[in-house]
Amino acid sequence: MLKLRLFKLFLLVLLVTGCSNDDDSLSEREQDSFPELQLLGEDGDNIYLYSGSGTDEEGSILNLSQLSGVNRQYITLRQTGDLVSFFSFASDNFSVVIHNVADNTALSYPNFYTVADERAITWGSNSEYQIFLGFYSPRGTRNYNVRIQEADSGDLTDIQIEDNTTQVFQPLYSNGRLVLPFRDSQENYKIAIVDTDTAVVLQILDFGSSVTSVFLNSMDELVVLSSLDQLNYQYNFYDLENASITDEGSFELNKFFSPGPLDANISDNKLYYLNFFAQPYPVTSGPAVFDLGVQEDRVIDILRIKQEIETEIGDAILLTDIHFLENANLFAIGYAESSSLADWKGGVVLIRPNGEKVYRIDLPFIPTYVVRE
Repeated sequence: MLKLRLFKLFLLVLLVTGCSNDDDSLSEREQDSFPELQLLGEDGDNIYLYSGSGTDEEGSILNLSQLSGVNRQYITLRQTGDLVSFFSFASDNFSVVIHNVADNTALSYPNFYTVADERAITWGSNSEYQIFLGFYSPRGTRNYNVRIQEADSGDLTDIQIEDNTTQVFQPLYSNGRLVLPFRDSQENYKIAIVDTDTAVVLQILDFGSSVTSVFLNSMDELVVLSSLDQLNYQYNFYDLENASITDEGSFELNKFFSPGPLDANISDNKLYYLNFFAQPYPVTSGPAVFDLGVQEDRVIDILRIKQEIETEIGDAILLTDIHFLENANLFAIGYAESSSLADWKGGVVLIRPNGEKVYRIDLPFIPTYVVRE
């Protein structure tokens, strides 16, 4: 395994004197400890997994192409808990490699589906023991269906979701539940919740003409943001076991959230999300935090951070993946060194929600995905 050099950026901290000094110092040290962090990335030949923690700050790198047989030309990456799955396509066949980032074991299902004239595949996903395919059937229609395939036995079950859809979004999966956002023939936004163990559609939630975005929180609840005007938002938390609402609320934020799966989180009454900048602008998007309690939005100055990194390494960078690490209260931001793309070098920077940099790591590959907690 390759070893990395870790660059820790020391922050100037104003310590308040008094009887709470010891507790404050301990809190600051805990915040500054390197978090559990895993990254997926690539060079010209292979796919890699970086793993680092507070007890191993330098971290280590595994070559997943050699260890697990991950195809460098994979077409779709999914994550379910500790499982990251790489779907690939060749010679009219779909294959998937499922790698467990906790114990670094892998399952491989080559050629699990062969292209057929009667179906048009729209997406693939999986659990540890099942593979899911979204498809239109008959081919040429917009009749939305899902196939559940038992990975070991190959047993198949097809489920009809909705005929004559106008748009189908990528799925979410958690603990035996598929979450399927789509738009029906009247362009209403809907979400189907499927029990994958029984192959039954539990419920179809209808949000009418409200643009609907979805994500899973750390409790594996489904969070739905919906809005008619991209200003006034409603949010609902759903228990996926029975599709019941566990919490709800509203907020006002002048932002457009794209329909379907959203890389966001609600934690400690704050919405952590990606803010997209009007173009032209030197960066496409950056991290932001909206306080649901006081209705205050903080957009982190990602351009400043980008320029600081460029000054440190003496090279321009391209930002890749950005994700909020809830357990560490840090944003992880991957990047590629743009003038040496042929060398496949990059790194990751960790910043607090107030925009302070905490760590930066150089990597001998380009990180493309922050493994979700």
